Amino acid sequence: MTDDGKYLALQRGPAESDVYVGDLEANRTRLMNPRRLTLDDRDDEPSAWTLDGKAVLFDSNRNGSYDIFRQALDQRTAEAVVTSREDKFAARVSPDGAWVMYFAFPVATPRRSRQS
Repeated sequence: MTDDGKYLALQRGPAESDVYVGDLEANRTRLMNPRRLTLDDRDDEPSAWTLDGKAVLFDSNRNGSYDIFRQALDQRTAEAVVTSREDKFAARVSPDGAWVMYFAFPVATPRRSRQS
């Protein structure tokens, strides 16, 4: 809401995040040619580039839990890197490129109703 209370901004509906890529120009101050990399209707959150700069690592809930995926700039689909029942976020590539590190959290299990 604005300070004077005259205007209010809202977002309706579920938020869905996607991964976009583009070219940096003008001394890295301008994004040119942005395009959507992930083409699914799920949450996709970018976290790192591969060492060669040809692919993006991101977490996505496309399989139910949040898993880690890799998608090259010239691919239309992503490849799973780490999948399990845990939610995984914030993947990073080790400096030598041999490891992918990430945070993992157990998925909250729904409460079961008590039976009499």
